[in-house]
Amino acid sequence: TILSNPNRLCHPYLLQTCLSWRQTIDENLTQIQFISDIVVSGGTILSGFLFLLLVVAHYWSAPASTPHHPTPVTSPLTKSSSFSPPDISTETHNPSTPRHASLPTWKYAVTLMALSLMLLSHVAREVISYADLVYRHNGVYMLFGVVLVFLFSPRKREAVPVFYFLCYWWAGTLKFNSDWLQGYPFVLRGFPQLLATPLHVYVIVLELVFSFGLLADHQLVFWLTITQYYAFHIVSYGLVKWFYPAICIPLLSIYVALRWTKRSAPNSPSRSLLRRMLTLRLSTFIYLIIITFSLLNVIPKLLPGETALTGECRQVGLHMIDGHIVCRSRHSFPMVNGDITHAKLNYRRVGRKVFGRTACTPSTAVSHTLLLCERFRNDPSAARGVIFNATTGFPTIDLQMHSKRFTATKEHLMLDLKDVCHSSLQYKYCGVNDWVMPERFEGDDESFLSARWWLSVG
Repeated sequence: TILSNPNRLCHPYLLQTCLSWRQTIDENLTQIQFISDIVVSGGTILSGFLFLLLVVAHYWSAPASTPHHPTPVTSPLTKSSSFSPPDISTETHNPSTPRHASLPTWKYAVTLMALSLMLLSHVAREVISYADLVYRHNGVYMLFGVVLVFLFSPRKREAVPVFYFLCYWWAGTLKFNSDWLQGYPFVLRGFPQLLATPLHVYVIVLELVFSFGLLADHQLVFWLTITQYYAFHIVSYGLVKWFYPAICIPLLSIYVALRWTKRSAPNSPSRSLLRRMLTLRLSTFIYLIIITFSLLNVIPKLLPGETALTGECRQVGLHMIDGHIVCRSRHSFPMVNGDITHAKLNYRRVGRKVFGRTACTPSTAVSHTLLLCERFRNDPSAARGVIFNATTGFPTIDLQMHSKRFTATKEHLMLDLKDVCHSSLQYKYCGVNDWVMPERFEGDDESFLSARWWLSVG
């Protein structure tokens, strides 16, 4: 769907690459669709089948369990028989022997193939989804992060649960805004505000406080927490539809699986995962994951202005419901007769259905305008009376956008661009762009973390 859509909306910082992709894809659409299906869908299905094969082979070849009869030992004092249980704490792994040395060759080869296909299919999906701004999704971001941690962390039973816990915790920090605290967007779905506001506050407490229960040792604390999270995602279907719960609910099952496997592995390091994390007793690699992921979510908060409105640097971290944004966007067309015609920005004009936050992101509006420039150059009859450049063949289109939070009273001028088709906009994916929200640059403030300071450091 992404590759075959001729009206792909590209990030401005990927515009030239995206346009060249569009031409290449249009020329070789059938072959590219076939290859992408094989790599993404085929790789995902085959890796899952290989993992299933390994599980079946493991349990099929496992020896039948036999009761352990400890060896009787005669006590030198009482001369009676006593039992000496095996000391499992003294069982150590020889560092000179690879962990996979006990695996048959075919199992090791299948495991390596399954992991490689898993990585290839997820990376290919991420690359393809960058061809269209509309297909960037927070749930896919979380899934890709879990997959990377699973593939590259040496202690997966600790790293994966900790990373997914961080996803919930940082998602809770995003909800400290006026829209969420006043009950939006549940109010827009028909909930009375008297009920919606306490529910929204409960979700913040659930993600910032109760989320630690996912890593807790206590059985009652864990099951109460995981039950609330399952209920939360089921209820969220009415707000975010099926895709997001379909990703989060299976990922939550990782905690249940780890809890069940503790019965067969009572000395598993994940047994005291919360305590070990808080007392800095986990591996250095896991703390590197915690610091890196936290920085990715802190940096957008340091940018001037509201990143919920500007969209700058939001997608390097979580970008859940951090505000209900409303916007007004319009195109202005200077006409040959001297008049100026205004038209509301309409994504359907280029055959797209863009909703919610994506429609109010400045980079999406710019990408749509650039796509419209191409459409009018290829079909000038669709823009009769508009001034065209005789050299480039592009029309003259101005773009304005005003945005605000749903509960705010003041609108912010996000875009005021002249002749977008002939402008050479430079977009910083994770930085301050001087053409987005120009009110940030009023005055001569160059203090630390100000808008002008961010421009000076690039």
